Amino acid sequence: MSKVYDLAVTIPSCMKDWIYALLQASSLVQNANLCPSTAQLISLHTSSRNVRLDSVLSFVDSSVKELVDVPGAVIPDAYYDRMEGLVAEFVAHARDNADGWQLQTDQRGVKAYVRRASRLGMIKGVGFIAQHPRKVLQLVLELSRRHTYDPQLLAAQRVHVFNDHTWVDHFTYKAIFPAAERDFVNLTHWRVLADGSIVAVATYADDDTFVKSQEPQIMRDKTMMTGFLITPNEDYTGVNATYVTKVELKAGILARVQTKMLIKQAFVVDRLRKALNEDKSLRHQKKDGDQDDHGESRSMDRPNVVPEEGFPAVPVEYGEIIEKAVARMEDELNDISSWDFIGDKDGVKAYTKVDGSLTAAKGVGFLAYHPRVIWDQFIDAAKRKLVDHQLGLGMTLKVLNAHTSIDYLEYKSKFVVAGRDFCNLVHWRVLPDDTIIVVAQSIEDLEICPLKEPKVVRGDLHFACTKIVPNAAYDGAMVTTIVKTDLKGSIPARIAGKVAAEQPFVIARMGEIIKARRDLNQVAAQGKLTNTVFKVPNKRSLSSGSAMPGRSSIIKEVSESRNVDALLSNTSDGKCQVSEMQASKQEAAVKLRKNTVLDVGTYMVQFGGAVLVLETISLPTILHFVVVILLILFFELRLHPGSSQVSSRNK
Repeated sequence: MSKVYDLAVTIPSCMKDWIYALLQASSLVQNANLCPSTAQLISLHTSSRNVRLDSVLSFVDSSVKELVDVPGAVIPDAYYDRMEGLVAEFVAHARDNADGWQLQTDQRGVKAYVRRASRLGMIKGVGFIAQHPRKVLQLVLELSRRHTYDPQLLAAQRVHVFNDHTWVDHFTYKAIFPAAERDFVNLTHWRVLADGSIVAVATYADDDTFVKSQEPQIMRDKTMMTGFLITPNEDYTGVNATYVTKVELKAGILARVQTKMLIKQAFVVDRLRKALNEDKSLRHQKKDGDQDDHGESRSMDRPNVVPEEGFPAVPVEYGEIIEKAVARMEDELNDISSWDFIGDKDGVKAYTKVDGSLTAAKGVGFLAYHPRVIWDQFIDAAKRKLVDHQLGLGMTLKVLNAHTSIDYLEYKSKFVVAGRDFCNLVHWRVLPDDTIIVVAQSIEDLEICPLKEPKVVRGDLHFACTKIVPNAAYDGAMVTTIVKTDLKGSIPARIAGKVAAEQPFVIARMGEIIKARRDLNQVAAQGKLTNTVFKVPNKRSLSSGSAMPGRSSIIKEVSESRNVDALLSNTSDGKCQVSEMQASKQEAAVKLRKNTVLDVGTYMVQFGGAVLVLETISLPTILHFVVVILLILFFELRLHPGSSQVSSRNK
């Protein structure tokens, strides 16, 4: 029965088909030739359920009860009474003939109502959306696309799933001056009603074990009731969407500001309509089969038109690394509970996460500048020096394509600590919702990025990403950065952690630098940033949201290229290439040893000179020995900065 019920909201059929499928499935269950014991059990279960439902829905009229009383909508026993009552109350408020609602405004095709007798703020928005009901439901339930119609949303995460119809979500919303950020832990349930309409409703989860509270940094508020009633029209070309919400906000937001916020929330129906109209990926999809080398048939999504944002170019030799980095970015950004809030400065919130001996840092802040300008500032390695004063040199070593490059960053030495440098693979792309992402990770390529040890220690950038989410006007963006670095060498964990904790505030310094730029208007005049490939590819990546070679095909191509290299190594030309590579590595090693001997001699001369200077100064014996020991430690650290081998996962 549940299979038929689930199918009713996935097939592109008409409303009558849905009702017919539900009625047929119900009659099959009731008329099946069951043994007496099984029939008695089902009868007892149905009877007890009806008695329980009658008690829960005693406050609503019979017409509402008939609508919500449908089989297949599974609710966990612990939440059954509460959710059944909530669904009935929501439907009663969402109906066109519901009493107690006063029309507040009518604009942009949405009527906004305010509940007159509600102690808490309660609003309703009603409007028509010219989209298939299935598409509307998909957008409402899909967490990753919620920001397209909920602009105040800062982060979202699905923390627990009970079944296909019930789960728990965690939402974090932007701060509203003078109050802090606010978060909600919502218990969500959806079902198809008896008349073919769809209801998706949520309320606060009273179990605090799902997500730990981060008060006072982030205030925990309660959603008393919120959701959508989606009623298809007769020919299934559109829906009448009704949005109802009732929220209990804690102190910190003025009453007039709360009222204004609630009125704006009524127009979520309009934002939902715009998000569906702008989503090209929903309107241009088709299934197509493809044969692999073994003759197995595989079905994959292939776009039949080029989307507005285009496709990103991914170099085959680094395809696997890049796609893994993009997937990791999604995981890190969705894993909200593992990050610890450490501070808020200049409008940027900083978080850290300890992972073994390393500390990852995350920053979140809004920059009121054109997203293309923000991207330009982040993607240019040379401009990084303007916002990171410890950076001595930033440059692009090699441009692989319009989306991918190999960058070099060298950081200054500080007292007894040697400088650090990084050789990073950097890739950027634009997602279908205009979000811009940049991912980076260390790689080893001694040919274009030779070591400078022992003067400069080669660090390891485990992972870094930047997510730029433009606002609706495309004149500002919410920026999130994550950095996880192994500085290598002899650096105490406390100092490394302090360095990591400063990384999030690069966002604020980035805003100051952008503000001083004189070419803001020229860059903004170029319009929205897009990808650079405008030719339909053969396959579609399911992970990135943009069409490009899939991960499996990239891995296959990488392995094939390695096999070709192996075959070449067996030929004379291949042997020559390998020999030349080995010779270059040996030459680099000899050069490194020569540099080391020269450095030792230089440091010995410097140490001897320092000791002679001490002899000319009259110091107490104890102080003299302390200074000598400090000098020895200083030159020891200069000579032995520590291992800088890049981890094998990057080779």
